Amino acid sequence: VLVLDDVWTTGSNAQSATLTLRRAGAAAVSVMVIARWLNPCHPLSAAFIRERLREDYNPLACPVTGDRCP
Repeated sequence: VLVLDDVWTTGSNAQSATLTLRRAGAAAVSVMVIARWLNPCHPLSAAFIRERLREDYNPLACPVTGDRCP
């Protein structure tokens, strides 16, 4: 089963959906998240923003490699 979530803030919605689907008999559950909200006040998020998000969003860039998507 593939669960699509429109935003990932805490992960609780995806976790609840996954547990419910597993209890209902799903052998495997994968979660795909479209967006993630970063709290700039959280130390780990602040470090990620400072160190990794140096450029404006580029929809043509691969989120994994940073290069143009294949």
